[in-house]
Amino acid sequence: MLVLLGKPQLREPRRQGHRLGRRAGPHVPHGAAAPSPDIHGERARAGHGHWALYAGAHQLFAARRPFQKRPCAAGLRLFERQFAGVRPFEMELKPAPGRDIYDLAVLQETERIEGYLRDTYGLRFAASPVTLVKSVRKALNGGGLAEYRLPTDTTELKRLRSKLKLFRKKAEFSALALPDGSAGRLTGRMADVGSIRADALNDALRRHLRATVDSTVLRTRLTGSSNLIDKNNENLTLNMIQGMAIDVLMVTLIVLALFKSLRMTLVVLIPNLLPIIIVAGVMGLAGVSMKVSTSIIFTIAFGIAVDDTIHFISKLRLTLGHEPDIFKAVRRTYLLAGKAVITTSLILVGGFSTLLFLNSTAPFMWGC
Repeated sequence: MLVLLGKPQLREPRRQGHRLGRRAGPHVPHGAAAPSPDIHGERARAGHGHWALYAGAHQLFAARRPFQKRPCAAGLRLFERQFAGVRPFEMELKPAPGRDIYDLAVLQETERIEGYLRDTYGLRFAASPVTLVKSVRKALNGGGLAEYRLPTDTTELKRLRSKLKLFRKKAEFSALALPDGSAGRLTGRMADVGSIRADALNDALRRHLRATVDSTVLRTRLTGSSNLIDKNNENLTLNMIQGMAIDVLMVTLIVLALFKSLRMTLVVLIPNLLPIIIVAGVMGLAGVSMKVSTSIIFTIAFGIAVDDTIHFISKLRLTLGHEPDIFKAVRRTYLLAGKAVITTSLILVGGFSTLLFLNSTAPFMWGC
């Protein structure tokens, strides 16, 4: 603010002053208006303070990482190592008009998709209408492992379809295909590779399906809870930036309406954007990933900053009504509104600090 307003010209030294708790008067603390003799030293100390802030936050985040070693996380790792994994996979299978899910061409296309998912995509377990047909064929041919395959001709498939109709309403069958055969489901499990890796795998899968699957036989669509979560994470950063841009625009319009000055608008925006930049830097250096539970931190930080800013500039506008000198008006506003701003900030810090003692990761991040 002092850089934008320029160096003030003092007419006489101030020898007396008031504390924040006293009534504001024409005096200020002794030496408050004097410029610092060692501006480089002040900048160096400020830089050390920022590094200390980062180091403290890094230690806090590092202290929370053992939370991942609790029994729930150990159970997830057990399923990752010993079983098919914890990430679900869902795909809708829609036969083309004139066909059903048990059509031989549809089953062959589905089997090729399963092969790609198993060999390239990383699916460790898969179940689909192909699984039902293979299981029925295996049961009808002595139970040998070699009989677990699709029929080679429509005659054999017709015999299997007659058996499948007997079980089409059972839960095990209806979970993978509708009773009328109009649609099916390919479900599976895989390791939790993360949203970024999953997005790349899904893009490659869509390209493969467009290049290899005959749309006149079968149409597919990715669905399921994991796909919805991936789409949510994909739009999270963009939506957060859009929301913050709207917030900044609203604050800018309010300041312009109050002061009708572009320079004062810049003075107001700098302290509002600075906490967001610091929070983003600390999260990046501490390795905190962007997700739904952590994106709200930016909204909280901006809300706190805007609250103090609106409080301060509103008081400054009232002060400028009877004090035309901008430097004196700012100084008087600090004395009048400073105590309230500091008190509300300390209350907010104390309130959010209680979240540091929670076991849940998301509220702990909000408290940090």
